[in-house]
Amino acid sequence: MVLDAVRERVMARYSAYAHLLDDGHIEGWAECFTPDGRLETTRPLLVVGRENLIEFGRLWLLAQRGPTRHSTWHHELAQDGDLITGRCSAALLQTTEAGVSIAFTATYRDVFEFHDDDWRIRHRHVSMDAPMVRTPSEPAAKRSLHAVE
Repeated sequence: MVLDAVRERVMARYSAYAHLLDDGHIEGWAECFTPDGRLETTRPLLVVGRENLIEFGRLWLLAQRGPTRHSTWHHELAQDGDLITGRCSAALLQTTEAGVSIAFTATYRDVFEFHDDDWRIRHRHVSMDAPMVRTPSEPAAKRSLHAVE
């Protein structure tokens, strides 16, 4: 069980991560992690340590074609000794001349550690959602819950 005060601080970390990155405050975003924090994705990508996170964040920000908004929901938290584990759904919205689109959806799996008087991300694993691949012989209705054989 996660105490309410701890849950509140961890949820504030989720919010800070999104706002700081989306607003271009890369050093502050990197401080959401422990000094040896890890950001890992299924792209594949692995970034370890705040200095590398800052470099990655700057490059990521430069690659964006317009404003972005990270969003998370369905948060689950559990305490395991001195660590908090978390899981949530996530999406990245991007704004371009063509409008707003969802760049990706994913699941965050996190380990938070109490460091420098606050809960920080020790390890974030981002499992990017991949599109379903359908073979030409498999019509969409075959996969439907309401399909009749």
